[in-house]
Amino acid sequence: MDKEKIYDFLKKYGLCVLSTASKNSKPQSAVMSYVIRGNSLFVFTEKNTRKYKNIAENNLVSIVVGGLKDDPSVQIDGTINEMSQDEGTQLKTYTLSIHPEWNGYFDSPEGRWFEIKPSWMRYSDFSTNPRSIFEITV
Repeated sequence: MDKEKIYDFLKKYGLCVLSTASKNSKPQSAVMSYVIRGNSLFVFTEKNTRKYKNIAENNLVSIVVGGLKDDPSVQIDGTINEMSQDEGTQLKTYTLSIHPEWNGYFDSPEGRWFEIKPSWMRYSDFSTNPRSIFEITV
């Protein structure tokens, strides 16, 4: 039940903070749009970004979703891997079926799609009494 609660929560949002690190452990964070399909998150970025270089050197990432005002938050640790161009094309179609307002955002020829597979997740809701906090290893 806890895993379903986390994925239901993630599907309500479309933005996260994605943190990457270079092979020399230099951190970098960015606000990213994402979409959920199955048990994975998918993001899009261009090849000229710091995060793209970091991912090529170190595929471990961390994500935070929510946590504004009294909203719950979800923290995720996992791995990120670049998808093939064919997979990216399919994911673009899928994403635009959910978020048509993002049309045009994924048109860059330098853009690439990535799959994030969670290995650990933590749900925190401090607006409830008692607080709702739980972690799962995936």
